[in-house]
Amino acid sequence: NPTPAPGQGLFLGVVAVYAGMLLMLRGWYDIVRICSWHPGVPVSRLVPVFAAWVLPLLVIAPLFSRDVYSYAGQGALVTFHIDPYHYGPGVLGASRFNLLAGPLWANTPSPYGPTFLSLDGFATQLSGHHILADLILLRLLSVLGVVLLVAGLPVLARHAGKDPAAAVVLGAGSPLVLATLVGGAHNDALMACLLAAGLAAWRRSRPVAAPLL
Repeated sequence: NPTPAPGQGLFLGVVAVYAGMLLMLRGWYDIVRICSWHPGVPVSRLVPVFAAWVLPLLVIAPLFSRDVYSYAGQGALVTFHIDPYHYGPGVLGASRFNLLAGPLWANTPSPYGPTFLSLDGFATQLSGHHILADLILLRLLSVLGVVLLVAGLPVLARHAGKDPAAAVVLGAGSPLVLATLVGGAHNDALMACLLAAGLAAWRRSRPVAAPLL
């Protein structure tokens, strides 16, 4: 059998990723049109569609970004009681928690708040310092963020007199959101969901829960 040319697998992978994104965009556009033409579609009808789009993103390598590898390295720092605001993952030495993040971020302190770093460290501890398990847990945190965003958006949409399903499709179900937050396992998903939950709590007259969220 002939040996594949160097980079051929990478090229095919890139083509497959962008072809999949185009297919998602086409399906998403159709759903946007349906929600525009037929207001009142139950949000529960959209959940199976989004689940079908998210499932493949759970089992692939991080898309378009290496940030999640930096999260893993910073989580490891937390578990070793090393201040991530003063040191980067480079102090971990020749560890996958350092090397996967890349040399650019090896000596970069964390820009993230203590809430995320606490969750980050807990995920690393729960994984037993196994890098693959840690990456899976960090991605699941992003999925949780998107799920909570889907739960919070209908409340805000109803208060604004807008269609809840359309708000969910535009705010949480777009291929850009799913590929970035779930595919890239970005911690912005947690920020977005807490923001939406806080605003929804305020609209439901929860003056204590809203600012806490």
